[in-house]
Amino acid sequence: MQKYIDQYRGGLLNDVIPFWMKNSRDYQPGGYFTCLDQYGNVLDTQYGWDPKHGGTFYFMDVKGNRPQQLEHAGIYP
Repeated sequence: MQKYIDQYRGGLLNDVIPFWMKNSRDYQPGGYFTCLDQYGNVLDTQYGWDPKHGGTFYFMDVKGNRPQQLEHAGIYP
């Protein structure tokens, strides 16, 4: 079981979260794009945008081990 825990944790921390942190932020009006292709290109701005999506980065780091995620979410100034 530990093998699968490590595999999924590694995928989340090393692939999924960095991808979304790099590609999802909308710096113009603020908020986050939620509809991206596998390369990080925005596919939809009408329904694929959320002003509060940054909370996802907060919940992915509730122990505070990755402060850059909390900063990205707007939790830390």
